[in-house]
Amino acid sequence: MDGRNRIGKSPEDSGSNGTRAPTDLDSFAKRRWGDFVAGDQLSVAQRFMDDLRQLRQLAGRPSYSTLERLSRHRLRRATMSDVLNGNRVNLPDWRFVHEFVTACRAAGTESGLDANELGTVADWKRHWDGAAAGVIDAQFPGHGNQSFGREGRVVVPRQAAPAVAAVTDRPGPDLGDVARPSVWGPVPSRLPDFVGREAWLERLCLALNRAGRVGVVAVQGLFGVGKTQLAIEYAHQHADEYDLVWWVPCDDADATQAAMADLAAMVGAADAPPGPDGGKYAEVFDALRRRELFDRWLLIFDNVGEPEDIKDLIQPLSGDVLVTTRSSRWEASAELIELDVFDRAESVEFLRRRMRRFTTVAAHRLAEGVGDLPLLLEHAVESRVPVNAYLARLDSGPLRLLDEQPADYHAAIASVCRSAVDQLRADAPDASALLRCLAFFGTDPVPRESLERGGYLVDVSIHTMLRDPIRLAGAIGKLRRAGLLRMRPGSRSLALHRVTRCVVRDLTVRSDEAAAERVRHDVHLLLAAADPLTPDDPATWRSYEELRGHSAASDIVACSQELVRKFVVNLVRYLNAAADPSAAITMADSALARWDADEVDGSPSAADCRVAMRMAKADALFARGLRLEAFRLREEALAASRSDPGRWAAEIIDLEGMSGAQCRITGNFVAALAADQDSVRAHAAEFGDDDPRTFNAVNSLIADLALSGSCVEATTAAQSVYRNCIAFYSDPSHPAVLAARNVLGRCQWLCGKYSEGVGLLAEVHRGYDQLAASGMLDENHPWRLMHEIDYTIARRDKGLMPADWQVLADDMQEVRRRCWRTLGADHPQTLAATVVLASILRRIGGRPGEAAGLLGQAERRYGSALPGHPYGQACRAFLAAVSCQAPNGSPQRAAARSVLVIRDVIDQLAASVGDTHPLSLVALSALTNALARAGELDAAVEHGQEAVVGFRDILGADHPYTLTVEANIRAIQSRLPLASAPFSPTQLEEIDFTPLPL
Repeated sequence: MDGRNRIGKSPEDSGSNGTRAPTDLDSFAKRRWGDFVAGDQLSVAQRFMDDLRQLRQLAGRPSYSTLERLSRHRLRRATMSDVLNGNRVNLPDWRFVHEFVTACRAAGTESGLDANELGTVADWKRHWDGAAAGVIDAQFPGHGNQSFGREGRVVVPRQAAPAVAAVTDRPGPDLGDVARPSVWGPVPSRLPDFVGREAWLERLCLALNRAGRVGVVAVQGLFGVGKTQLAIEYAHQHADEYDLVWWVPCDDADATQAAMADLAAMVGAADAPPGPDGGKYAEVFDALRRRELFDRWLLIFDNVGEPEDIKDLIQPLSGDVLVTTRSSRWEASAELIELDVFDRAESVEFLRRRMRRFTTVAAHRLAEGVGDLPLLLEHAVESRVPVNAYLARLDSGPLRLLDEQPADYHAAIASVCRSAVDQLRADAPDASALLRCLAFFGTDPVPRESLERGGYLVDVSIHTMLRDPIRLAGAIGKLRRAGLLRMRPGSRSLALHRVTRCVVRDLTVRSDEAAAERVRHDVHLLLAAADPLTPDDPATWRSYEELRGHSAASDIVACSQELVRKFVVNLVRYLNAAADPSAAITMADSALARWDADEVDGSPSAADCRVAMRMAKADALFARGLRLEAFRLREEALAASRSDPGRWAAEIIDLEGMSGAQCRITGNFVAALAADQDSVRAHAAEFGDDDPRTFNAVNSLIADLALSGSCVEATTAAQSVYRNCIAFYSDPSHPAVLAARNVLGRCQWLCGKYSEGVGLLAEVHRGYDQLAASGMLDENHPWRLMHEIDYTIARRDKGLMPADWQVLADDMQEVRRRCWRTLGADHPQTLAATVVLASILRRIGGRPGEAAGLLGQAERRYGSALPGHPYGQACRAFLAAVSCQAPNGSPQRAAARSVLVIRDVIDQLAASVGDTHPLSLVALSALTNALARAGELDAAVEHGQEAVVGFRDILGADHPYTLTVEANIRAIQSRLPLASAPFSPTQLEEIDFTPLPL
């Protein structure tokens, strides 16, 4: 009972015959004083605990956890909560008071407060001794002797008044010494499982205590979001700050009038006539306004409808008035706090408290499924239905599931929804139609643009309302006022809670299945109308992501309309471009299964959509690393397109443009170069030099040129693409522009201009960081991962201080992990990251063995993922070279074994790419070093000279590769006359095998 009086429950409030207490204010005050002098030790205990609450308040209101910590856990949170919230009626023992005072003083000191103002332990011991003897001091124990609005504490005799007078040496009290009575209206009990909401409680406290506040404070939100429980918890937590707290339930008119009548009786205004303005409770408000009996008071009106519903009950007052409501119309007449659902941590904590059997995983799944709505979490716990079954029933049959009334809620959830929907259907047809439409979208907020654009599609059944801004705004306003819809601050998106969505959708299907299908088709058209039409442009990816969830929820792939199918194709292209090829393949498979089943529809538009979807799926398969299947599907799409070359001219050029990539993947670099040269000419003729499709074709050609060692040509092409990208996008920070600049930086590195390359790639790195921070491009997007590899390679070859190699290795290890997780273990980009990491580790003392282990993994994966590819052979040669640095046994014998391996690799590469290809020359350089370490110095010099000639012809005499081999030859030649011991593993410089993008 919190030590306070409750209407109808305490003998202080009614006579023995059940009649109401006197209503005159003076007689009421005398009755209260009489209760105290006739009472027992409980009155003293309550007043002492008031002082303990004041002590905590003056100490900066430290949390129970803080006080527990400061007491070295001698205080317990549960005990403090019970004592300070009035759940214990007897005077707390001195051990508790001693620890509590000590902890509060420590908390005050931590907050920079004067601990002496809180009273010493000795002060509180005297205070406690007096209370134990039946005397409560008028002064707060602090040295400042604060009374905090109390005109004097009363002396409450344990046995007889004269004995107390002797102890206090004060005359007996009169009415002037009476403390203002503490009146606790019929406030519901607080929830034992109340969790979280600290920020909301703090916000509510600040709102009610804000200086200059005008009007009431209204907590508004969806039904079941916890408005009432928040108000209850606030009332209990701050009870000691008020002289009167009164609860008025407003969901029932009779209950409202009864609560107001009790309040009138409490303030002595039960028989007062109406005021001049006719207000029934004018005298009540006047008594509160005068603050003669109650200095600080809090009125709580729970579950209020519209402001006009209780306009006679809330007049301009200077106290605290709190309203809970679902209507947003209170925004105009109150300070509105829009209460949101639990955050995920609060949901999980609530579920784990209510039912220990909940695992964290199950709690997360249930919270996600019910949208973190507190009432539905409570309903799920009470239902005792397993999580998966509950969520399935919520999605398929929410009305049956939610027909049961949860504890502590005034009605069944389903009946509340039915009532709101029925009222909208009768009073606001536009709002009702909009609600049904929104219910068939997904769980994410609905972009208002998709509704407004869809207004121009006459096939949308509500297009006239959507085209009229006034009607649309009116419908949205009515849904907000009904508490069924939310608009996030700073956003034009419309948020419908998933429970509302499930129930409204179920109601629509039950009432008229044909109408439900009509609404579903409306959603398909509205989503298609919102298509940005540029799925490859990162600037529109956020828009596509907003539409993606709604498309899946509405089963959009089942729609047969051409406009909608084109949008589905663009969704698949977006998913692939945004680095989610698996999701793109899944959606493409689902769509093709439906569309191929409708192949009886021989219309050109249906055939076009099927071909376009196969092309989009082929791109996703290629990105996922499923190249053979991608090339097979490409051939199918190409054959279908060539049946009508006039209509499919652009698509044919794009499909044929994949030939270069196909040749590179199979290791036929010469054919790849020829195919991409043809592709660039075709793209430029069809689309022009300044089209993104042409940019992609040229980038493919640049890859061929880089692989062949034509660095100058590659750099020239990269500079051209970069300039065209800047002109096309007009934004240096656009992801496509950064990708083009990254290619240019890579070409600078290929040319041996390591410092220039690092400078360019550092600028790109900063640009990608900014994109990731803004959410425009994920840090694990393939463009970003490819850049991370390029940037690491350039820094590696530019050279680092010894201490920086370990940092670079750690960075590359993280890039490799991200590639593995995003692209898969066998993706060429992941394998490239593995090889580059090994090239760094071999430079760090004591870690060449780790490098050899990584290269062994990469060689095996190249063999399985890209059988017969030159990269597999080049990796094998690099492994043999690194093995010389980490010999198992005699270094000379290890080098001899490496010589045999590298000779075989050179023969294999000569057959596949030619003996003058950069890969062959790098292997020849490795053979030179291995021969020298094996003691075959003459052969080493001979092969080294062959490598020098090859590098000069391809890369130039000043390229670092050429200079490195020349330096190695000079070192070997210096040993020839001496016939000295073989070279140690670190005396010759290796050229790394560096896999370029395919």
